[in-house]
Amino acid sequence: MEYFTIFIGVTIIILLIYLIFKDKPVNSLVNQIIEERKEIEELRQRIEKERIDLSSRSEFLSGRIKRLMGIKVGDIGIIVNFPLVNGQGTKNEFKYEVDYEVEILMVTEDKCKVRALSFRTINSKINSDLAGNTPSILSIIDDRWVSREKIELIIDDRVRRDIKLDEILDGGKN
Repeated sequence: MEYFTIFIGVTIIILLIYLIFKDKPVNSLVNQIIEERKEIEELRQRIEKERIDLSSRSEFLSGRIKRLMGIKVGDIGIIVNFPLVNGQGTKNEFKYEVDYEVEILMVTEDKCKVRALSFRTINSKINSDLAGNTPSILSIIDDRWVSREKIELIIDDRVRRDIKLDEILDGGKN
């Protein structure tokens, strides 16, 4: 009985295949497969060419951004939400965040040494409480190395002028 059901199943599959392909010669199917493979190969080549174009465009833009937005000694930036703790270890301890305006003193590939020029917090009560501690709050970040990613460069007229001069001197490269 088991062989009989297998035989019937195989017969049905063979009949279905026959009905599907009875009007199409095998040669036509082979030609269709070859054409589809050619089309797939053409699409692969187009995708690879576009990937290469996008990669070179990405490198171009990355270089331009680095050059245009490069942090230099003497630039002014902002460090946002720098975490501080007042009264650490006491029952009056409270944590807050400060936004520092900083001058860039030294620059490496991934860090900048900064000098604090000013600070502010969002909370006006903390601002008034800290007014007398301004020198100590500024000294927390003075001569400290900070990750470049944490510094937002302030684009003023001097920075715009430097960017334009760099573009002219590079002759439009990148």
